[in-house]
Amino acid sequence: MHGFLWDDGEFSTIDVPRATGTAVLGINNRGQMVGSYIDADGAYHGFLRERNGHVVTLPEAPGAQPAMGGTQPSAINDRGQIVGLAYDARGGSRAFLLERGVLTMLDGRGAVYTRALDISNGGEIVGDYGTRAPLMP
Repeated sequence: MHGFLWDDGEFSTIDVPRATGTAVLGINNRGQMVGSYIDADGAYHGFLRERNGHVVTLPEAPGAQPAMGGTQPSAINDRGQIVGLAYDARGGSRAFLLERGVLTMLDGRGAVYTRALDISNGGEIVGDYGTRAPLMP
């Protein structure tokens, strides 16, 4: 699996160095990308790719299980705020916001799982949650 960027009719492959698989899931207007990659041991990790190509592995969310999907960012806004979800040992997910190196978990009242799927440039976060096991991953 390889990530890609389609820009003005040009297709470019995006791969995290030394990863066995890369998925790019979000991009902002500054060209920063977020996604997840699989390492040689089969563990998942979130990443941030700067416009210059420099890749940074994101910190693992509390309770995240890299073997179960780890910390997976889904979107980044122009302020550099990153949202996504982290898979726990039960296969459930918890939404997160990563801002200036601080990871905040976003839990809804009575939620069994939460997923942050997008963030606006104003910082509004959207996603979904459930009070029972999710119908889809």
